[in-house]
Amino acid sequence: MFKPFNIAAVAMTALSLAGCGSQQEQKADQNDMVSPGPELTSAAPANALSVQDQPAGSSVTVQSVSAAQNGWVVIHRVQDGKPVVPASIGHTYVKQGDNSDVKVDLLDAPEGNELIAMLHVDDGEPSVYQFGPGTTDYDKPVMKDGNPVVAKFSVQ
Repeated sequence: MFKPFNIAAVAMTALSLAGCGSQQEQKADQNDMVSPGPELTSAAPANALSVQDQPAGSSVTVQSVSAAQNGWVVIHRVQDGKPVVPASIGHTYVKQGDNSDVKVDLLDAPEGNELIAMLHVDDGEPSVYQFGPGTTDYDKPVMKDGNPVVAKFSVQ
């Protein structure tokens, strides 16, 4: 018959051996571990626009657009220092990520006017701009720190 002390010693030895593998097995487990690469640690693009003053014409060019998701660059007139919304005078689709030299065709060619380029999301019917007079449920402006993402510029 086993003494209680011997049973405890056998049990502890068995448990300690069960938790140990060979050093070769432990190395294989360590080699199987994958550390995250740059693509896993890179941040999503920041929502931002950059546009310069430009000559009046039938279109404007937004030099750079950084979008956290697919969306729209929308051109609004300015009245009393504020964008005229939800009406717009032009829009174009942009893909998530960094976009450069984005051309936006205009419904009319405002001259000597201050305009605003505004970033909107594409959250309604994909690739169909749905924000405007009568409907503001979809494709709303992208907000950052409580304000829409905009860039003011002039056409002359």
